[in-house]
Amino acid sequence: MPTPDCDVCGALAGQLRDARNPSSPDYDESRASDIVVEMRRHQDATEEGE
Repeated sequence: MPTPDCDVCGALAGQLRDARNPSSPDYDESRASDIVVEMRRHQDATEEGE
């Protein structure tokens, strides 16, 4: 789940939405999985930095 008011989370959420949307030119299930991993790593790094 993206963190509210986080620009990185917002950008990743938008990329994920497009990667999961079959009608999007950016549709790519493999990329969607990569973005989920990237979001998790970003959130973990953010929590460690608090």
